[in-house]
Amino acid sequence: MIKKIGLLILVVIMLVSMLGCSFSKQKRLIGTWVSPYADNQKLEIRTEELRFNYRRFDYVVKGNKLYLEETFPNKSLIGEMPFKLSGDTLTIDLGETFSGFFYGCSGKVKLQRQE
Repeated sequence: MIKKIGLLILVVIMLVSMLGCSFSKQKRLIGTWVSPYADNQKLEIRTEELRFNYRRFDYVVKGNKLYLEETFPNKSLIGEMPFKLSGDTLTIDLGETFSGFFYGCSGKVKLQRQE
């Protein structure tokens, strides 16, 4: 019985730790990110939504991936976007699903945090 309680406590601690890491990562992602090569290429990450220029998405952060579901102008596009955050530089991998969202860009895109 004591072993089971100890195991349960360990599992709860691990889950809280994992959730805390995801929340912390999401908090660091929040802000406006722009391409250093074109002012009109903007990614805005807010608490409850993400915007590629004018396209709105609901999102969830899991590990090093953003899971997106388009909410405006329609609810048809769903996909995942791997990312790497290093200080004030955010690198996103558009993949096939989001290719072209940054005015024709595809593959990996580096963005800088806008002050």
